Amino acid sequence: MDLSAIMQALRVRPAEARPLLLMDFDGTLVDLTHDPDAVELSSVRRGLLQRLVDRPDLTIGVISGRRVADLRVKVAVGDAAYCAGLHGLEIVGPGIDFLHSRAADTRVLIQQLTRSLIDATKDLAGVRVENKDLTVAMHVRGAAPAAQRRAEDILRELVEPHREAGALRVLRGHQVFELLPAVVWTKGDAVVRIKTEVEWRYKQAAWLIYVGDDVTDEDAFRAVGPEGMTIAVGDRPASAAFRLPNPDAVERFLRQLALADP
Repeated sequence: MDLSAIMQALRVRPAEARPLLLMDFDGTLVDLTHDPDAVELSSVRRGLLQRLVDRPDLTIGVISGRRVADLRVKVAVGDAAYCAGLHGLEIVGPGIDFLHSRAADTRVLIQQLTRSLIDATKDLAGVRVENKDLTVAMHVRGAAPAAQRRAEDILRELVEPHREAGALRVLRGHQVFELLPAVVWTKGDAVVRIKTEVEWRYKQAAWLIYVGDDVTDEDAFRAVGPEGMTIAVGDRPASAAFRLPNPDAVERFLRQLALADP
């Protein structure tokens, strides 16, 4: 599907509903890189997001595996946008400051495993362990195939006993593996939580648009369902109804949305 088809579908959305645009960050608003810390949102894209934030007729938010504190610095469009971090375990925005009640249950265990992962993968070029305090991610995007396989084996050996015991779950994304507490909570739950808050705040139904590139965004696509709009970014097989090829195309979509009539 191309951008013109997406904009046509937007024009026939329910007239009485408030559009709620939720997006992934890495791979959607910015290109994927080997070093997540080095990622910067371009001034053009930040400006487009700010224009959307400032519009009185819609609401926007970003849902990411990053920590909320990091995400808010990267996006930098003020407090009016919703930000969900750690795949939805934490959410901040107008009227909400949420941390899942079990998000910190496994913090000590995850910190122990983080140290073990760093030590065990230190000689694997291109493998990067990212400590997010309540979760930990192992990035293998910059590693050769053999190093990727070895890193995955190390992760499995370290984590499997804790996964089998029901303490942790492993979330596999695009060339990244993340350890999280074994709670039933996903980006889809974050979508529903933000939608509920927006509908209470504005006293009108919200019409969801979700844009994401990763397998972790499938839960969000399911939460939106056919009643809203789902847009996959990139060429990964996805359940979304529409598709954009890359973050540059997402930028064009944001520009068209910013120019569209209320």
